[in-house]
Amino acid sequence: MRSLGQNETGMPQVCRILRDQGLVHRVGVVLLALLLFLGADASRVDHLGHQVICMCGCNQILLECNHLGCPYLSRMKQELTAAVDRGDSDKAIIQSFVQTYGTLVLAAPTNRGFDRIAWIMPYLVLLVGIVVVVLVVRAWRKRPAPIHASVPAPVRGEELDRFREQARREAGL
Repeated sequence: MRSLGQNETGMPQVCRILRDQGLVHRVGVVLLALLLFLGADASRVDHLGHQVICMCGCNQILLECNHLGCPYLSRMKQELTAAVDRGDSDKAIIQSFVQTYGTLVLAAPTNRGFDRIAWIMPYLVLLVGIVVVVLVVRAWRKRPAPIHASVPAPVRGEELDRFREQARREAGL
């Protein structure tokens, strides 16, 4: 016996109609696209939120600021989320933060102009340090071994000849 709204196979009539018209497939595609789109926004917010610093003075990455009662955290997060929701480009969002808060908002210096020094200096200092260590080690290795105070210094040259002559005279040889 069939109940109302079911076909011979026992499948509800509404599901068969939706399946036949491809609506289930279309709805699935739309939901998947919506989830991917929202996920992309969340990942963009996460990516951009790790490129700027919270301006409360804690010097932490914006999305990792754990400063209790931070006056900047919620405002900066809202600005970032609003810019991503508007569809602004990453460069435009970072530039707006720089215009609002200054270059100190950047978690890493740009790779342009004078800021390149901030990228080059750590490697340059490391290289100079290695060279200095090599030169110091070479200088230490060339140094003569220290002579302990209880050990007499070796006698050489004229002084040795004078001591030998004195020993011959005193020994009567």
